[in-house]
Amino acid sequence: MASVMYMNKPIIMLVPSMNHSEICSQVKREYDKIYKTTILRLGEEYDRERKKLKIKKESFYPKEYAIKTAGKNNWIIFMHKGPGIEKYTGKNCIYMLSIVYYYSDKGLRVFYMAGEDLLVGFNAYFFKRYNERLGLNLSNPIDIVKEHLRKGVYSQIKLIQKNNRIHIIGFGIDGLRLGEVKYDMTYVEWKTFVSRDLTYRKQDEMEKELIEDLRIQIEEAVKDEMCNPRDIERKKNVYLSLTQRLTA
Repeated sequence: MASVMYMNKPIIMLVPSMNHSEICSQVKREYDKIYKTTILRLGEEYDRERKKLKIKKESFYPKEYAIKTAGKNNWIIFMHKGPGIEKYTGKNCIYMLSIVYYYSDKGLRVFYMAGEDLLVGFNAYFFKRYNERLGLNLSNPIDIVKEHLRKGVYSQIKLIQKNNRIHIIGFGIDGLRLGEVKYDMTYVEWKTFVSRDLTYRKQDEMEKELIEDLRIQIEEAVKDEMCNPRDIERKKNVYLSLTQRLTA
């Protein structure tokens, strides 16, 4: 396996034989490295492009950048203006999502870090269903990944415990992500996708309740002088991305 030393620890190419702990360790380590170098550079490039092309300040303007790291891993960096920001004024308005992927014997696997210790993954079946249920007719798996993630991963989450397993529903822009939370709540695996035409009334009602709860959370957070502004922005991004879809 190819590797590069980082902070006295090797960054290794992701391969199918790795277990969850090894994958999580490598993804986090490499993300920390590229965030301080490549991602900041790409943010400046994105900002210059918006200004050069005179993109409207209200425009979402999604872009993605493919890179291969020194550890021989393939990453895609997605950037756009956060929905919770009314007008783009500079680099602080950029929303970024960095994913890494590789191919296993079961197809494409995609990962990203959603927090300091939370790894999120998608299996090949998820993107197969996404492609089929939205009628995209795309043949390249990476094109399907880009179609799904260039809009961001904004969603309201519902956890359901059943038979000693924690299932998760993500109410997103295009439809519902269905998955499972594993390894002591340190890993979310999205397993399949359900388009909105296949959802049923109970799920629709559940989504509306979650969105209303989020709206209340935002109002309370705004009133709280001790609340982190970035947390408010994150909640607004989710709320606006979902309600704009609902009212479109």
